[in-house]
Amino acid sequence: MTEEIDRKTIGASELGNRLLSRLASEGLFPEEMDAYRFAVGLGLARRKRTPVVGRRTKWNVGSFDRDETVAGLVATLMPETAGEDPYRVAEELAETGFAEMEQAVMSGEFRFTDFFSASYS
Repeated sequence: MTEEIDRKTIGASELGNRLLSRLASEGLFPEEMDAYRFAVGLGLARRKRTPVVGRRTKWNVGSFDRDETVAGLVATLMPETAGEDPYRVAEELAETGFAEMEQAVMSGEFRFTDFFSASYS
């Protein structure tokens, strides 16, 4: 079976799914989808992509990015990804964000200010 060229769904790794569930259940984000978008933003801030291992589907692209804002941000802020599927790139950016948030989320010490004040290069 060949992998689809353009994603029709958004997925996350086991780590991502675990963090999304916890972030939403603890009320840090209204919904898991909002936490996922935050993780994509962290990946964009780092300009780092992390391969998704053990991907499980979370949402349909049409539900996740109705107005194509996420796809537009990826294309604009990472022009080197032109020609790639922006949702595949977004998944890899989210994985970077999940890795960055993991310790804070799992320890119960998640604070937005820690991520806003972090220096990015």
